[in-house]
Amino acid sequence: MRRNIVGEFHDDFRAAARAFFECECVPNTAKWERDGKVSREAWEAASEHGLLDWALPEAHDGLGVDDFWFKQIVAEAMFATGAIGIRLGVHNDILVLYLCDLTTDESHLSKEHVEIACAAASPSAHRGRGFIKSYALERTAFGQPIGTHQVSRHFLPEMQTKLVAAQIYLDQYVLALNAGELTAEDAAALKWCTSEVQWQIWTAVCRCMADIDISTNTRSRSCGAMRDCSESTVERQRS
Repeated sequence: MRRNIVGEFHDDFRAAARAFFECECVPNTAKWERDGKVSREAWEAASEHGLLDWALPEAHDGLGVDDFWFKQIVAEAMFATGAIGIRLGVHNDILVLYLCDLTTDESHLSKEHVEIACAAASPSAHRGRGFIKSYALERTAFGQPIGTHQVSRHFLPEMQTKLVAAQIYLDQYVLALNAGELTAEDAAALKWCTSEVQWQIWTAVCRCMADIDISTNTRSRSCGAMRDCSESTVERQRS
């Protein structure tokens, strides 16, 4: 289904975000994991690509744009490229929030739930399905790819259906949040729904990975994505 809630400006921002993660993050992922930290140069590059502070007023070098869709674009680009480690949301979702506007408890709670859905649950679930699909096409059993087995033919479309439904759910709630119409109860329901789909898919990924000998590089990325999923799930269970 075509997503028609974004415009040309969003498309330009998506291209900049993808270029940043592909050029600045993916090649340095292994080094960051060895060092235990993201480099300062990566944050400077994020700023140069316009991925920080867009909600700040133009007088303070921001874009003056209060559009939650930008956060979703960044999250989708990060997981689509396989980048892990750098957490732009810590800056954009926490620091900038208080620099721009000290919100009420209820409105902050609503944004927090949607941020979890945007930044972890939905994009991570899509990436997890990519792992499963590749596994189903490459792994064989009884002389044929397991993706041709009846269980797989049921499971993969089921996961895709849940992902599409969750994506539509998320997109519409981002619109409601931008319009100031999203309640805290609705936002909490969104977070639960998307993180539940995420958990179901990554549980299947963990089972797949336990059955494969994988290279160091792939193992690093897979484990990093699983770690991100676990952190999101812990957050969901706390709320």
